[in-house]
Amino acid sequence: MKYWSQVLQWVTVAIVAIGIGCAPPASTPEAAQPAMTESTEAEAMPATGPKMDTFDEPDGSLFAVEAPHKIEGGMLHLQAGQEDTILLSSAESSAMKEYTVTAGVMPPNVGESVGVAFAVRGKSAQILFYVYRPAGADPFGKRCSVGVEGHVGGRSMRAPDIRTREVTFQKDTPIKLSARQVGQNVTLSINGENIGRFHERYLKPGKVGVYGKSQHGDSSPAIVKFDSFGVE
Repeated sequence: MKYWSQVLQWVTVAIVAIGIGCAPPASTPEAAQPAMTESTEAEAMPATGPKMDTFDEPDGSLFAVEAPHKIEGGMLHLQAGQEDTILLSSAESSAMKEYTVTAGVMPPNVGESVGVAFAVRGKSAQILFYVYRPAGADPFGKRCSVGVEGHVGGRSMRAPDIRTREVTFQKDTPIKLSARQVGQNVTLSINGENIGRFHERYLKPGKVGVYGKSQHGDSSPAIVKFDSFGVE
């Protein structure tokens, strides 16, 4: 009996020893565990590229304009005679197979020769809408021209079915422009009316945006209001 009692004691001691050997050493705190590999260094890096002034509209659309051009409350302020187009907002993705771009353009209150260019861009291709204010001191209620043109690397795109349209220039009523690109086809509409389409093998998914342009200018700076802008 004494023999079996000693055997039981040895087994108990062995089990305790094994348990102690498997336990983690007291000198390994939680800090010694592998650190997470995530880093916030990228968030802390300063943004690169041109300075952009942005603001959010109540409907969630985002406008952006490269400094030093001024934009406030949806109003783009152009200097008299300013010829260059200004990118207000854009979306870019080589993965976009099809998308729709819409812009609501409010008739400007000053300047007699203000155009608004609205573009779908891909590589060296672009399609532009031009909305021209009717001449005269009181242009409202008159018909104004909305032209469309396309270019690829300096040559005009062929779109024989597309013609310049005229719409009534109404105060506080936006002119709705829309372009839907599916592959190499772009369907255009003005105020919901389909006005034709472009087909161009060089027109690939790329940048889309809204542009403001003062065509000729006069003694007053031009103001163009973009009522809405969206990309789907």
